[in-house]
Amino acid sequence: MNIVTNRLILRKFSDKDYDNYFKILQNRNITKYLGNRKAKNKKEILDILLYFKNNWVNYNYGVWAVTKKYTGELIGQCGYLYVEKSNCPELLYMIDEKYWGNGYAFEAASAVLDFARENYKWKKVIAMIYPENIQSQRIIQKLKFEYIGTIDLYENRLNLYSLSF
Repeated sequence: MNIVTNRLILRKFSDKDYDNYFKILQNRNITKYLGNRKAKNKKEILDILLYFKNNWVNYNYGVWAVTKKYTGELIGQCGYLYVEKSNCPELLYMIDEKYWGNGYAFEAASAVLDFARENYKWKKVIAMIYPENIQSQRIIQKLKFEYIGTIDLYENRLNLYSLSF
């Protein structure tokens, strides 16, 4: 169940992604905008990848590995996780810092939103973004998400956005 765009291939994570994914999640400029904001150790990376895999099994949707189409290089993640607090899927994305500013996050997020519209009967998708993550807020707004307010999660306050299908 791959998604192909002009420059990217989104595919399920595999065991071979572990080392590159680990390197990406050691970057403080990335992790400060994810979950609990901490760099991840090797066990935590394994737990995250297992969580992604289980999300596919339990909900029939999940997070794809974002790879460059012509090299296969892992450059991030994009997809959906179920959020109990909102009872709907959350769109999430992360691109390695060395690729910021190239439109990859928008390209990947647009593709997974199109995939959801075509394959799932969802009424809405949410996104949660740290208030200081201005670039991610711009991407979400460009994707036509509506600002709802704030939500407390991960012991932090996040901006909550929603997109109705």
